[in-house]
Amino acid sequence: MNERVLLGIVLSAFLGSCGGAKPAAAPTPPRSPSAPPAAVAVDAPPASREDGRLPDGARPTRYVLELMLDPAQADFSGRVLIDVVLARPSRYVVLHGRDLRVKSATATLAGKTQTAQVSFRRSFHSKGEADELVFDAGETLPAGPVSLAFEYEAAFSTGLNGLYRVEKDGKAYAFTQFEPVGARLAFPSFDEPAAKVPFEISVTVPKDLVAVSNMPVASESPAVGAWKTVRFAPSPPLPTYLVALAVGPLDILERNGDVVPLRLVAASGRAASGALALRTAGEHLRILEAYFGEKYPYRKLDLAAVPDFSSGAMENAGLVTFREERLLLDEKTAPTSMRRAQAGVIAHELSHMWFGDLVTMKWWDDIWLNEGFATWMATRVLDTWHPEMRMNVEELGSTGAAMHADSLDSARRVRQPVRSTTEALEAFDGITYVKGAALLGMVERWLSPEVFRKGVLAYIEAHRFGNASGDDLFSALAAASQNDVPGVFRSFTEQTGLPLVSVDACALVNGRAAVRVSQREYRPLGAAVPPAEKLWKFPVCVHAGSGAPGAPAVQACTLLGDAEGVVSLGGSECPRFVYPNADQSAYYRSKLPPGSLAALAALPQGALTARERVGLLSDAWALVESGELEASEFVDLAARYAGDGESAVWAQITSGLDRIGEDLVADAQKPAFEAKVRALLGPEAKALGWDAKKTDGDPEKVKRRLVLFTLGATGKDPATLRTAAKVTKQWLAAPAKVDPEQASLAVPLVARTGNAALLDQLVKKLATDPPPAERVVVLNALASFTDPALVRRVFDLVLDGRIRAQDQVYVYRGMFRRPEARSAAFQVASERMDLVLERMPPFLRRALVPALAWSCSAEETAKVRAVLDPRIPSLEGADRGYQQALEEGGRCAAFRARHAPKVAAWLSLPEKK
Repeated sequence: MNERVLLGIVLSAFLGSCGGAKPAAAPTPPRSPSAPPAAVAVDAPPASREDGRLPDGARPTRYVLELMLDPAQADFSGRVLIDVVLARPSRYVVLHGRDLRVKSATATLAGKTQTAQVSFRRSFHSKGEADELVFDAGETLPAGPVSLAFEYEAAFSTGLNGLYRVEKDGKAYAFTQFEPVGARLAFPSFDEPAAKVPFEISVTVPKDLVAVSNMPVASESPAVGAWKTVRFAPSPPLPTYLVALAVGPLDILERNGDVVPLRLVAASGRAASGALALRTAGEHLRILEAYFGEKYPYRKLDLAAVPDFSSGAMENAGLVTFREERLLLDEKTAPTSMRRAQAGVIAHELSHMWFGDLVTMKWWDDIWLNEGFATWMATRVLDTWHPEMRMNVEELGSTGAAMHADSLDSARRVRQPVRSTTEALEAFDGITYVKGAALLGMVERWLSPEVFRKGVLAYIEAHRFGNASGDDLFSALAAASQNDVPGVFRSFTEQTGLPLVSVDACALVNGRAAVRVSQREYRPLGAAVPPAEKLWKFPVCVHAGSGAPGAPAVQACTLLGDAEGVVSLGGSECPRFVYPNADQSAYYRSKLPPGSLAALAALPQGALTARERVGLLSDAWALVESGELEASEFVDLAARYAGDGESAVWAQITSGLDRIGEDLVADAQKPAFEAKVRALLGPEAKALGWDAKKTDGDPEKVKRRLVLFTLGATGKDPATLRTAAKVTKQWLAAPAKVDPEQASLAVPLVARTGNAALLDQLVKKLATDPPPAERVVVLNALASFTDPALVRRVFDLVLDGRIRAQDQVYVYRGMFRRPEARSAAFQVASERMDLVLERMPPFLRRALVPALAWSCSAEETAKVRAVLDPRIPSLEGADRGYQQALEEGGRCAAFRARHAPKVAAWLSLPEKK
């Protein structure tokens, strides 16, 4: 008897003992797909719902999932038993299943098992394959408990979602990525977050492979021939999207001394590079346990480095999965940017163990509860762990980007209805993560950290191992603070956009110093006229003082819910300055009377907090984008920050300079603008130098990279470019001998004007499968070429698989944003667009399709629409991102039309002596 057939019989007997399901032989994988059995229709099953949820009437209470898989094969097989409670008598149960070949289905109740039929159908708004599975029992089942059992086969997924295969160094692995709707690709299920129940999982795999899942291994026993069965301990309640599995010749690194078993899992021979990640995770866990006042809520914690992974990481309970470059870093050789990214993503994912895993949102419209909170919490973890990282200041860069996205007419609401797979995929964006985090931070500062934490802990205690909604969190915070927390949150989560707060000059009101404030919606150039005026309810706090060293400062607040209000400063004299968003704590843009920005920037060092200095520049650039401030005024403002040590300040300066150079400066005037960039950044670069000092911390290292890169890329500084070329040559010859900080800066910079010989060297290096930190340098460099022939060759690397599917994001984002490469890149992409889109993992479409569609003129937008308009309607997860990209193109054109002539006039003026 065939070994796999015999093993299938053994598995079937085991599964048949669970819940009284009828034993049946586990099938061998077929060599060609077969259609699922047709339904036996007597009366109609419940219709697919318009809101994207499964028809009600059936509630799962437990899964017993058995999988038989070998990552070296194309298919896997399985059986799943689902204990269900029916709310009313029904012949039909509708659940999820996609691309599954169901061989048998049964219903068991009261000791009786009956054969059922299944059919598949599309959900109401589906663009893709059928993903609702209709279980037809053949006769009416009574209300109450029933066990549904399915025996099925499926192909491993090809899109880095579901249960998919990865090959690394000639060895095969299987990993899962189920968020948001990938579990239905791996087993029949109620694939919704509110269907949160215990799982009992076991896998039968070749005996030389390692298998890990959410829970510890309960037993491991030989199976037929060269196979073994690994059974995992029963889990606490989990939604399907948090179920996880990894199988292959895995390498495991353990860390001793932690309260919870903590391990790093990686492809064969690669786990040793995860020591830094393991230590970081252990230290972050202790900080999180202190905040939440309880131990980590699961029995073990594995961090898995996945060789090909669509997102940055995934918070599966007990088995958190990451891209390799987020975990496998050598502490001595990884550049600062990657070490910081590692720390941030670990803090984010471990925060999810409480917010998202222990307490899960009821539906995808509240995914911000997971992602916004984890984003907010990660900054607090890092500030406690290493305050010198200055993450509470660095986070403002992301907040500014979210505000930009939030001002689009096509922006999502924080609590946006989710009715389909497309809308679920689109929900994982900057609005969900960063705006959600910014709102939590605003409310925390308004209520006080102590009161906010009290409300959070009450929320978790009330819903632990269950589900909750945004309203539940709002109510808990309101109860803890006795404030109108729901009113504040809802004004931001239930509508798009953000306020622009105008602050008048200080004046005496009834003999007391005060400032009048007003709100209106912030609208950038090119925005459509809004159909109605919006108002928000939020705390407006101003920072006022004299600016003298050591002098006391005043923070005064009001809760603004109307179009206008007054902030009383106390005292009978107006202060020297008023900053309109104290410590940049609230989610709004601000506008001051003429001349006030320059006056604030001229204050003595320390008069404004670091967050306020960043906020001043961020809000100033927002006014450039709305046409209320000239681009040249922004450059003059930036010049006042010479010598500022805060890297986040320089991130604002350099991004503004880059944007002006890319979108507003005509070719004939490039030399004049480059000279201004060199004049502004040259002294900073000279003070920083290329070589790090022993006293340098993260802020200095980050600032050095920002300043030198913009000086070389936008300022075309000859000395900087010569040094970059020298460093690149040394790195290509012996990367271990080159400072990784310098390499991550120099190689992409040189590639901007690189030739075929440099491209050949980078392709050769990529083929050696270098360590993750080096691979990222190569990818960033490949995205930087400008010559059309070389751009075409880089595309070939993507489309023939030499650049992994997960790494397309590096290439497309780098290539399509720059005007000098965009035209060539789109020409190449348009010639093979079907293949380009086919190669995109579904979860990455929300990021990659907008990159493809970037434009800054009506002509570019027309070319984009001609190619992509016919394709988007059938592409899951791309709708909103595509619409936003088109809108961005129109706004960029309006931005250019408003500012380019004035920038040209400014650059034509003679330099002041």
